[in-house]
Amino acid sequence: MDVPDLAWAARLVGDGWQLGGRLEGAMQLAGTPAKPELGGELRGDGLAVRALDHGMRLERGKLLLQLTGDKPGDVRLLLKQLSFESDFQAMPRTLALDPGVAAANLTAKPGRVEASGELHLGNTDGVLTLRADRLGVTQRANQWMLVSGDAKLTLGEKLLDVLGSFKVDAGYWELAKSGTPQLSDDVVIKRKEQKKAKAPAAARLLSLKIDADLGRYFHFRGAGVESRLAGSIKIASEGSGLPRATGSIRTVGGRFDAYGQKLAIERGILNFQGLIDNPGLNIRAIRTNLPVEAGVEVTGTARRPIVRLVSDPVVPDAEKLSWLVLGHASDQEGSGGGGVLLAAAQTLFGGQDGGTLGKLQRSLGIDEFGVSSGSIGGSGRSQTSSIANTSSFGSTNTTTGQIVSVGKRLSSDVLISYEQSLSTAESVVKLTAYLNRNFYVVGRAGSDNALDFFWKYSFGR
Repeated sequence: MDVPDLAWAARLVGDGWQLGGRLEGAMQLAGTPAKPELGGELRGDGLAVRALDHGMRLERGKLLLQLTGDKPGDVRLLLKQLSFESDFQAMPRTLALDPGVAAANLTAKPGRVEASGELHLGNTDGVLTLRADRLGVTQRANQWMLVSGDAKLTLGEKLLDVLGSFKVDAGYWELAKSGTPQLSDDVVIKRKEQKKAKAPAAARLLSLKIDADLGRYFHFRGAGVESRLAGSIKIASEGSGLPRATGSIRTVGGRFDAYGQKLAIERGILNFQGLIDNPGLNIRAIRTNLPVEAGVEVTGTARRPIVRLVSDPVVPDAEKLSWLVLGHASDQEGSGGGGVLLAAAQTLFGGQDGGTLGKLQRSLGIDEFGVSSGSIGGSGRSQTSSIANTSSFGSTNTTTGQIVSVGKRLSSDVLISYEQSLSTAESVVKLTAYLNRNFYVVGRAGSDNALDFFWKYSFGR
């Protein structure tokens, strides 16, 4: 046999696949139908397997497959060598900017995957071992992952046993948007009854035991969450039962978008103690560096989450929402209507992912966008001191009106922003540094040049 190009065989695999490479070999059949004697060898060179939907590219593959039989009726299929090099697509920007990721070491040379094993054709039992080193299982702009580890598949008469351990070298996973609407659980559809054919019994039972470690550089974005994930889970199934998982995955730093604000994640844990698609939730995200630090807490399970407002110190829910959305108490004078409007717009037009407004913010590279009323000198965001009708140690004529502001977070506690008055030509660049929940510093340059120190203290109710 001599097949110079395997591209035609991709149609046998399915849509979204490409195959390539050369296959050649020779085999001999002898003996009787009851006791066949097989011998021969099959070689492949320059093999390629590409999963276009996932961006996985396995190139420059080699294959050595042998058929041997020590005695009539005992034929063994020996996989001496099956190896591929894994080519990589460009690393997502989020990963490339992570100071802990050694991008050059991870992607300087291709990854590798190797397999070998043995199958007894007469008894239909065998063993296959698999080893991966920085295998690019998915290489898309929104889903990019390198995996290393090994697995062993043991095929018995009535059981397929899978034992493996894998670790993510580096990964970025952006959760896809929700699909088409689904009917609620209380809707029942009745169709014309049809005689059901008896399901055939499973040929083999599956025993699955896999350890999965997310490693140190797995970034996640979706459902309002933007964070690095860490932890490990064990996936197991016995017989015909559904796979079950044990372990936990936690967030490391990161932010959570809720009510139009970017909240700091204080605690984010997914606990797996059952079915893999229904982990327990233990999440707490807070708007920090305010006299009342308000946020949300999510408990329960993925199928039945419980969301509630929290704050430190504890205040009524209406006050929690005011501090969370507006950044001040509900009875405090000042603007905030624009902030409420934008928060509502984000919820209406895109939920936790921000929709159109969130896309615009990400495309412009900004973290905050708001409309408020007040003065350029006073920023319209908080009550400030008044000395000779100014809010700072400098002296300037301030203009009251609508102010548009955009901001970019340099860190969790440092924000640089630009404010432009809609009624005048005045504008200012601000650098805000939050030192703790009661004390922060604001430097301004432009129509108002000043350095302000703010200290807040709340007492009474």
